[in-house]
Amino acid sequence: MTRRGAWTVGAAFGALVLLAATGQAVLVRAGMSVYAHAGLPTERALVAGDFVPLLHAAQAFIHGQPARPWYGGETGLVYAPQYAILLGPFGLLPASAALGAARVTALGFQAVALFLWVAASRQRRVLTMVLLLTSPAIEVVMNGQVMASGGLLALTLAIWAQRRERWVWAGVALGFGFIRISNALPLATMLVVVASARPRRLIALSGGAALVLGPLTLAAFLWDEGWIADFLFNIHQFRLSGPLRLVQIAYGTTGVALVTAANCAICGWIARRDRGGPIDLDRGAAVLALTVLTATLAGIYTAVFALPALVRVAARPGARYLLWAVAVIPWLLVLALSPWLLGADPQTTLNYIDTVGPLVLVAAAYPLL
Repeated sequence: MTRRGAWTVGAAFGALVLLAATGQAVLVRAGMSVYAHAGLPTERALVAGDFVPLLHAAQAFIHGQPARPWYGGETGLVYAPQYAILLGPFGLLPASAALGAARVTALGFQAVALFLWVAASRQRRVLTMVLLLTSPAIEVVMNGQVMASGGLLALTLAIWAQRRERWVWAGVALGFGFIRISNALPLATMLVVVASARPRRLIALSGGAALVLGPLTLAAFLWDEGWIADFLFNIHQFRLSGPLRLVQIAYGTTGVALVTAANCAICGWIARRDRGGPIDLDRGAAVLALTVLTATLAGIYTAVFALPALVRVAARPGARYLLWAVAVIPWLLVLALSPWLLGADPQTTLNYIDTVGPLVLVAAAYPLL
């Protein structure tokens, strides 16, 4: 890259940092207004809120306390208890340190995952930083979404291991990836279809996953012998949002399960061309993007699973600036919506952003399909 080109990229990156910081400040202020309107402390908008329930559950496990109310109670934690146990080390830290560690960990996990997807590009460092400034990636960090970032990294590593014929390691990565069950199931279907050409590969894949899930499941039974019923109760009671909310209202939990199964079937059909061989990166990224459609909780952060697909699209002729557009345009829209976001009741506008935003990013990956 020439000196002039480097200066141009640096200036563009600096402008993106400023834009992202301004847009995120607007969203934080909107979140504070929502909490104030509900009579709750506005400081909650600054806390890594998605991580807090898991932290409390991890602390309960570490200190030998019952699994309830986190499972089978009113809290409705929808991450399986195996993964609350896995996050136990965070429970050893003071709350403020644990929340800070969650954000740093979330940043690190998704940085590694996204770097793997752009590794073939000459501008891989710049593109990784651009991706980390997209609205989904920043929300992952702000919410302390160790679960989403860890799931993205684990599922990415599962694809990488499969492509190198490391089936046991693919299973191990998949086992960790089930921290995001809704995102892991479609990719698991893809891996099973690809492995089914040779039974030994399917056994190795299953064995690798069992190495992770076996000990964690045993620990879950020791913590709460009725964890299966308690966890299913949480899933049944959980109020979904986004497209799945409409399905839940019309058809209940059964409808949500059927939609998820349909998505898995589609991903299995996509995988048929790779049966017996390495997963094509375009198809692997497309499946990751499709998992966003059946994410149990809609929010802009869920679109982080669509970013690898956009990386693959951007590598095609004529799309070199796509990732910059994906980083810039959503923040410009946030600023355009700031009169409503900074108004007295920004909840509806936030809901639109959290629901429509991920769907738009998935739609942008259509060339892969």
